[in-house]
Amino acid sequence: MGIFDFLKTKKNNIKANNSNPKPYVSNLIRCTELTMAKILPIVKLKKEREVELYFFAQWITMNSAMIAGIESSLMDEYYSHHDAIWRGNNKIPWDYESTFCKKRIQRFHEYSEFYTEMPLLLLLTEPKTLKFLRKVFYNLLGVNEVSKFLQELTTVPGILAEAMFMHGLIFMNEGNNILKENDKYFRSGNAKYKLEDHCGAIQDFTRAIEINPNYTKAYKGRANAKIMLKDYVGAVLDLNKVIENSPNDAVAYNNRGFAKRNLKDFIGATHDYNKAIEIKSDLAMAFYGRGLIKGELKNQKAAIEDYSKAIEIMPNYAKAYNHRGKAKDDLEDYQGAIEDYNKVTDIDPNYIEAYYNRANSKSMLEDYTGVIEDCSKALEIDHKYVEAYILRGAVKEKLEDYRAAMQDFTKAIEINPHDAVSFIACGMVKVKLKDYIGAIKDYDKAIEIDPNFAIAYKNRGTEKSNLGDYREAIFDFTKAIEINPQDDEAYHIRGFIKGKLENYRGAIQDYTEVIELKPNNIVAYVNRGFNKGELGDFVGAIKDFNKAIEIDPNYALSYYSRGITKQRQGDYAGACLDWEKAVELGDYEAADLIKKYCK
Repeated sequence: MGIFDFLKTKKNNIKANNSNPKPYVSNLIRCTELTMAKILPIVKLKKEREVELYFFAQWITMNSAMIAGIESSLMDEYYSHHDAIWRGNNKIPWDYESTFCKKRIQRFHEYSEFYTEMPLLLLLTEPKTLKFLRKVFYNLLGVNEVSKFLQELTTVPGILAEAMFMHGLIFMNEGNNILKENDKYFRSGNAKYKLEDHCGAIQDFTRAIEINPNYTKAYKGRANAKIMLKDYVGAVLDLNKVIENSPNDAVAYNNRGFAKRNLKDFIGATHDYNKAIEIKSDLAMAFYGRGLIKGELKNQKAAIEDYSKAIEIMPNYAKAYNHRGKAKDDLEDYQGAIEDYNKVTDIDPNYIEAYYNRANSKSMLEDYTGVIEDCSKALEIDHKYVEAYILRGAVKEKLEDYRAAMQDFTKAIEINPHDAVSFIACGMVKVKLKDYIGAIKDYDKAIEIDPNFAIAYKNRGTEKSNLGDYREAIFDFTKAIEINPQDDEAYHIRGFIKGKLENYRGAIQDYTEVIELKPNNIVAYVNRGFNKGELGDFVGAIKDFNKAIEIDPNYALSYYSRGITKQRQGDYAGACLDWEKAVELGDYEAADLIKKYCK
């Protein structure tokens, strides 16, 4: 088995990495600029606070940038950018060399170091920050102006803006009775959810529910957070409450279906998706979810119908196109799958899984250039996408570019040294490069990572056999069979090794297992017949050769082997006829036997 074929068997077990990107830095910076623009007029009226306010705005900017993943080396650029806005456009006098400024700069950097790893939500609610926020917004602008401004921030399409709005209303206006207590916790939970602090969100939603046990939106929010933490049982319980309070909430049924699907309760999930569709016939995500269930139940044609309906409702539903493509893959409609993946990349050029899936489909059509192009594109989007390196390496191995294949597999291991598949692939390339010892070391590592990886034992056993270490090879094949008793190849090779060690009875047992698993395996019949002959069971041997010929009359080795058995029985006429047939079919070694035994 080549690497490419090996990966085909692993295809359904390899999950594409499709992690969400961090919030766009431009949104975060834009939010801060809006904040600064709002407080500038106040600064002009209260000049004594301008430096303090400036540092606050810059502090928020820097921490936002760090959370967004900006490298520290770029921070000076942001300082300069905001200096230009603050000092150049607004003509506010500033003496960087003054003792006051130097102290503020030192304090700012101390805060920056302390808060670098702190989630933005905690940064905004830290006591010193809260005190500052109240001074800047509440005390200077007044509550109505604050509320209006924070609502303006929600138009900025970024997590920071939403979080500042939600959290701002809670903390900047506390004591002013703008929101009910349970609404404050609900909004806080929403903000934390958007900042991916799902545990914190659950705490806030729970507090809102404690204040108002019938707060449906809080149950719904808590269910969403639980889903993100994969607490599907807890999510179902919360959604039960939502549906009890709002029996016509189609989204609640949809979300409960999602949770049940992840609990493998496919019947319950299907019922919920059906109910969601009954309430809201144009709920695309319910058709999509139901399609996923049908796909998991291997009913790909029905799954395609649901994905198609979801796409009909929502023509740019990238996930639906992607999964419809996967369903077509399973039905071996590779060209149709590629067309769906093309649509996904048209809708979202950064949908990394679509490139990987399309590469898999192209590999089945032997479009190896296309595979390499798609894997390379996926790696442009995420240079740590291990599966893309593995698939690209497998294709390079198929094209006999072994050195390039090794580079890809080595890179995959470098990114994820705990991926057994990468070590298996490396070992298989080393075999092609005749580095058998190196291959065995890679298989050792794969087994260390995953002691139940049957193919690692099988491959290691094969190389040990090639190096003449037959007893250790038998141990490995026995282990592979223990893990996967349906692996006919493992029985076959172990039987071959036993024959080499003259354990003919053991070999016959293994070939019998092969035949039970694969009744038309002609090689197993021929090999079993040979081992029977070594034990003197010529009648049994000829029966096996006859069966092999019955399955495939054009398999030369069957005639060659039967001829040897007949010759050992003294049936030279029959032996010569078999050898002549073997020669006719291309086995020219039989010609030597004809010269020796036939007149």
